[in-house]
Amino acid sequence: MAFSSPYLNQVEQNINSLLADKKFKEAYQIANQLLLKFPQNRKFIKIKERIQSEVRKENEKVIKKKLNDLKAFWRTEEYSKLLYGLREILKIDPENNDAKKQYIKAQRLYSEKIKKLEEEFEKNQREKFNNSLKTNETELINELFDLESKNPGNKLVQKLTKEYRTKLIQKKIFEQKALLESNKYKLIDEFIDSLEKIDPKNTLIKKLEKDIIEKRYGNALEEKDEFVYIGQIYFFIV
Repeated sequence: MAFSSPYLNQVEQNINSLLADKKFKEAYQIANQLLLKFPQNRKFIKIKERIQSEVRKENEKVIKKKLNDLKAFWRTEEYSKLLYGLREILKIDPENNDAKKQYIKAQRLYSEKIKKLEEEFEKNQREKFNNSLKTNETELINELFDLESKNPGNKLVQKLTKEYRTKLIQKKIFEQKALLESNKYKLIDEFIDSLEKIDPKNTLIKKLEKDIIEKRYGNALEEKDEFVYIGQIYFFIV
């Protein structure tokens, strides 16, 4: 289907009007539709190229403004906001060298800042937990639970809480050494139950349970052997 020259001129005017209003997407869609019908039409090829050029220029202005707006975050070291802003810029222009360089730098500084914060956080938590371990075991249990509740899934928190539950269990086992070496198995069972309330999956408890079972039934077997032996002596005497 052929279009008259006046029609094509009108379409061109419409595209120019859209470009003036910075409606680049609509202008680009119209030019593309025309090129599908007239792929060799030099006039519409040039219009499409002009739209692409206008879009690039507009993007450059937008990116320049955005990069300028992000300068404040460099000063305040708000690297997460910087990274977000730079990602938005790279969506507009993935090949923008300035944005790419800034993004790499912001990532590095963000990682360094996070590492420093984590080290300071770990240091403070260890000081608090060590104090509670010495002076108030109930408070330590509460602190560990509270820290986990506020930081679900945090690897550092999981590492610290596991470590200090183990330290607390070790301390309690050491304090009850006399009981654990005795034959007071009911009290020993109650003690192990109290440890499981601290950390039911702790490997120290599993090992302790295994040792107690071996000790308990080992003693029982010794008593049985002794009884049989005495019985045998009694039988031969009779």
